[in-house]
Amino acid sequence: MIQTKSPITQIKNETLLELLHPLVFERVGRLEKVSENKEDIEKVIYHHNDGVINVLRDFNSILLHVLMKDGKEVVKFKIRDRRFDGTPNYVSFLTDWSYDAPYDKVDCPAVELSRYSRDPDKYFLKTELTTFVREPFDYIFGDPSEFLELWQSAFVTGHYPGQSALPLKGAANYFADNARGLVNPLGYEVTVSPSHHYVAAFGLSRGYKFQSSAQNREYDEIENLFSEFNLDPKIEKQQKSWIILLQKFPSLHKSQFSDYWLKGLEYPLYYDGKHAENVWLYPQDSGYEFKDYLPEQCLKRLATYEFNRIKK
Repeated sequence: MIQTKSPITQIKNETLLELLHPLVFERVGRLEKVSENKEDIEKVIYHHNDGVINVLRDFNSILLHVLMKDGKEVVKFKIRDRRFDGTPNYVSFLTDWSYDAPYDKVDCPAVELSRYSRDPDKYFLKTELTTFVREPFDYIFGDPSEFLELWQSAFVTGHYPGQSALPLKGAANYFADNARGLVNPLGYEVTVSPSHHYVAAFGLSRGYKFQSSAQNREYDEIENLFSEFNLDPKIEKQQKSWIILLQKFPSLHKSQFSDYWLKGLEYPLYYDGKHAENVWLYPQDSGYEFKDYLPEQCLKRLATYEFNRIKK
């Protein structure tokens, strides 16, 4: 495949740095020097007295990766051109997830925004539980008894799946809002692919909507089921996302966790450790009308759910 450079990857470093919240610069301190490293990807490193800001780019994506001197990650923000989505086996060094399903293909210029932020002063202590909280998908496809034991502890921590620290307040929103203003003039619309329920809920609250009508329906049905649960109001959002992860165990409704069974529904993302049917959200006020898609696994779950409901 010819790997022509995306217009996204031509954005100047000075402009990209403006996507970082002022708090990021407070954490890394004073700029000391700038260096470059060109291997498989182009990398410019801004060395600060307390940390580094890496600007990485390949033919398809740009990544802002900020680390403290002790290795703690502050932000990992990426803008990825989706022009090759739905195409099997293309190689982008900055792409670390699967986007080769037919449903990933877009018929308009679009980028995916990925955003992770962590306050370096609010990292969790390193334990088996925090490793589980940070990467729960790694455990789902391992020993079920180990997953369920750790899940019980994680459920009451008040932390979200995927967290290794509390977020750096405002940094992710600052990036997302300014990134859209940066790519729209280039003819692109932004999209996001949330891997957890709480990320989707946050996106919906920020004016995004589901591209897939089927995924939207499954999400709404799950929200209706959640309304029947007796969750801790202080950490309800976190607990919903943990309950979603339990649904990967089909015997759930016959176990000690039966109170948390979602009647065969899951968070619309389908992931079995190898293949993914991604969730896609885009802005409600977008100038593009994104094509609806109907993921196979989502439709199967909805059909089973409807059948069981009618049978009762």
